[in-house]
Formats: sequence, C-alpha cells, structure tokens
Amino acid sequence: MRANEVGEFFPDLFCDKALSVSALDKEKNMKKQIIALILACVMVTLPACNADNGSGNTRTEKEKDTKEDNKDKKDKSDWSSIDDKDDKGKKSKKDDDIKWSYRSNPVALQDGDDVLASGNYVTVILSDETTKNYPELAQVIDLFNQYSGENMTSYLSGSEEAIRELRSEGSPLGYEEDWIIHPLRSDSNVFSFVMEYYSYMAGAHGTTSYDGFHYDPKKGQEIAFSDAVKDTEGLPQIIIDELIAQNDDLKEYFDELPSDKEHLLEDVTERIGNGAKNLAWGLSYEGLEVFFEDYAMGSYAAGTRHVTIKFKDYPEVFAEEYVYDKKGKKPDIDKLATKLNDADTVMLRIKGPSMPSINESSADQGEPVSLSSGDLQKLNIFISNFAEQGMRFYDDKLNDVSVIANFAYLWSKINKPENIKTEDSYYKVSFDTVNSVANKYLGRTVSDDDFNSFPWKDVDTGFVKNGWYYVPAADGESYTSFAVTDSVTKTDDGSYNVSFTVYDLDIDAYWDNDELIPKRYYSLTSSQAASASELTKNTTGKATVRKNGDSYVLVKYEIEGY
Repeated sequence: MRANEVGEFFPDLFCDKALSVSALDKEKNMKKQIIALILACVMVTLPACNADNGSGNTRTEKEKDTKEDNKDKKDKSDWSSIDDKDDKGKKSKKDDDIKWSYRSNPVALQDGDDVLASGNYVTVILSDETTKNYPELAQVIDLFNQYSGENMTSYLSGSEEAIRELRSEGSPLGYEEDWIIHPLRSDSNVFSFVMEYYSYMAGAHGTTSYDGFHYDPKKGQEIAFSDAVKDTEGLPQIIIDELIAQNDDLKEYFDELPSDKEHLLEDVTERIGNGAKNLAWGLSYEGLEVFFEDYAMGSYAAGTRHVTIKFKDYPEVFAEEYVYDKKGKKPDIDKLATKLNDADTVMLRIKGPSMPSINESSADQGEPVSLSSGDLQKLNIFISNFAEQGMRFYDDKLNDVSVIANFAYLWSKINKPENIKTEDSYYKVSFDTVNSVANKYLGRTVSDDDFNSFPWKDVDTGFVKNGWYYVPAADGESYTSFAVTDSVTKTDDGSYNVSFTVYDLDIDAYWDNDELIPKRYYSLTSSQAASASELTKNTTGKATVRKNGDSYVLVKYEIEGY
C-alpha cells in the first residue's frame, strides 16, 4: 500500500513475499490494494489478480475496461439530501469544519520472544456530527479503516515464511512496516490527508513512499487532480522551482548532479500527464501539497521531499472551487484532526515454522466471506487460470517439477502464445518463462539444476533441453472452461478456501468470440452461471489460495472425484 508510481490505491489484499518480488514492488503492490477499493467504495475481503486471457490480451486490461464502463454510469443518489433540515423544512447551517481523530494500531508477528515482523496501521475516526452530516464520507472512511487493518495483518502474516528463511541463514533481522498519517485539510469542500509508508525488509535500509487521499465530503467521491488543477502546462517546472526554494540543500545537490534535476522534471511531467495517478498529492488550506518518495530526487541520500504550491502564489493554476480563500486565520488542522493514544498491540498467532498444509476438510472450515461483484470477478479469473487447462490436482507440498512446467506451458499457450516457440515437431517454452508464470500463480520457482535433474523419462508431459521445456506440437485444442466461485471462507492462517464450479462455454459461442471466454462470464455469480443456457456444468472443485503482494497464489486445487 505504498509507492507513488502506482496509480490506484488497490483490490488485491494479498501480501505474501514472493521470491521475485522486490521491496519496491512490494510497496507498489500494497498501495494498489486499498486505493482501488476506496475509489470503488465496494465491500471486499479478497484481492484481485492479474491474469492474462487469450490472444495476448491481459485480463487486467479487461478488468480496467469494466471499471471504465462502470465509471461512466451516473450515480443516482440524491445528494441534495445531505443538507439536514429542521422540522420546518428549513436547511440548518452546518459547521464548515470537519472534526476527526486518528489512531495508530501496532501489530506484531512473534514466535515466542522472537519478533519476526512488526508494524502499525492508521485508522480514522470521524466525529459523530461529521458522520451524521457526511454519511458518504463516513462510508469511505469505514472502508479505509477496514482494509488498512486487513492489509497490515495480511502482509505481516504473509511474511512469516520469508523471515524464517532469513533466520535459517543466520540473520536476526525481521520486517517492519510503519504507516503515518499527515492531515492536510478538513472542511465541507475537501477532506484530505497523505499517508506515509515506511517499509523495511531486512535489507540495507528501509524505503519510504506516500499516497494522497482527497475527497469531496458531501459525495464521498475522490477529487480528481484535473478537477483541482485547471492549468498543468507549467506546473512541473513550478513544482521543481518551489521544491528547491523550500528545500535549501537541494540547490547544491542539483548543482552537483544536474542530470538528476532533469530526470526529476521529466518524471514529474510524466506523472502529471498521466492524470497524476503516480503523484502523491493532497490539498491543504495553503494549496497543493506534493510528497516525493525515496529515490525520486535521484539518489537515496537525497531522501524524501515535500513541497507546497500555494493558492495565493499561483491562482491561475487552481480551480476556484477548491481554493481556500476565506478571510481571516486559516483553521489549525492539528486541532480539527487530533491524534489519539495508540491502540493495544495486536499479536498475530504463529502456527509453526512454515505455512501449514491444508487438510482434507479445511475447504469447509473458516469464516464465510462475502465478495463484491468486482472481487467475485477477480477470484473467478484467478481460479479459471487452472480450470481452463483442465487441471485436476495441485498441492504446493506435493507436486513436482513436471506439473509446474506443464502448468506454465499450458498457461502460456492459452493466454500468452508469444511465449511459445517452435522447434521441429515440438513446442517449447523457456525456463525463465516457466519460472515467471509459476512464481506469479503458484508462488514457486525452480532452479536449472532441478529442471535438468528431474527424471523426465518417467512422465509423459514433456522433457527439457538447453534451458527449454519441450512438448509435442499439437493444435486445434479448445479451452472452453472457466470457473465460477460458489463460496469462500477465510481460515485462521490467513488463507482462503474457495469452492467453485467449472463450466464449459458452448463451443459455437466459444469460436465466435475473439476473447475466447468473454469477460462478462467471469462476472457471473453461482446462480447466474447455473441458469445460463449457453453454459454446461463440467465439474466442481475446491481450492486454497494465499496472499502474495497485490495478487495471490495457489496452495491447493482439487477437482471433485480426483
């Protein structure tokens, strides 16, 4: 839930440490998770996935299309009801200032006296009057609080395996994840704060990044950068000039490294030109507040930076609607947004040296989870990656190299055919591609030695040679299957058990579509799929998934009757 270069603040709640996920990627992934949920204002408890779907088109792109479609729909809420009225029908005057408080919530992952990971997340508490006057804002804040806690606990719990690996190598270090809130403005036009995220993953140093929150309290809708800033043509240069003026040491720094200044100007220009999705910004009573993460200046030594572009200095830049221009002394945000004492530390339960295996009955255990329509679609897409190729069984504790290689090959053939090369009468896929796909969906990688030493003569799936996995060439197959989630439960260890049904799309409908399986089918509920005449029930199954960055990976998968 960090990293400015990410344009969304989320849906995927999965925060395990995959072998190939860098610290910066981790930050980028976590940041995606909460923002998208808050922007969508949907109730979810499972993350999204980035899965490809046929003809080289990614399912992520299709999900974005769906979001864009939904964005175009006008909200039909009667916002006029926000203004409270007295018994005589007259509007009562509301206090322009919004009062609220915030609290730090410590979390620790401990094994006895050994602290494996620690951190804290922030929750926001609106005053009773604010909740009454701005119910839509209250809903947004409820979601923020819910998923702040979910993301922090999920991330720390999901880090256990990686930290134990560090312990086995003799390292005494653990992970740290600290979040800090910076209140900016709190009135009837703008509710804004910036979140600061510090992440340490047992490396040479931690990293800090930011993300901005800026909402219209009356509607509970995000204020777009283009709404607040009407003229961006010269804004990048203004930001650089003010950044240097407000940070004395940067002048000397950029004088010594002028290329870093040039790169920063290019970077700011690109961020703003992309709808400011990668810019950490907020609105204060003074103006536009912009925060820069580690390495944004060019080097880590330059640190994080903050700059204020004041309304009064650049009136031509801003839309009047969001300019705080009231006469007199500006409100004191520290009095409107008060810091409460820290909550009691949440101790996360440790169940052993590694992720527990899933027993036969675990798919029926755990707390039931309700999914929003958007997250139902995302889960259907993820499980379909396995259902579409006819997988019948997978267990990350049992399956061997051949199963992993064949999954990656079939996934590539269905979803990203450019991964597949031809040699004589064989199709082949590189070890690098196998590991890339396996890491993304299974959370696993295989060494070259393991590939080469595996007894391929004992299996009929294929063989390896010179860094490639070979399969006899065959064409004309149809992959008409996809999965629809029937139910989800969350277990004590943080994983999710999914019951699903596999459906086959009518073959004529299948061949008539450029997308193979049109994206609308991934949005079906269990009852909708069961009543769709063009679908045929194939089989049912159960899967266990666990969190991994902004996506999730498969732990276990079994088709009924296997």
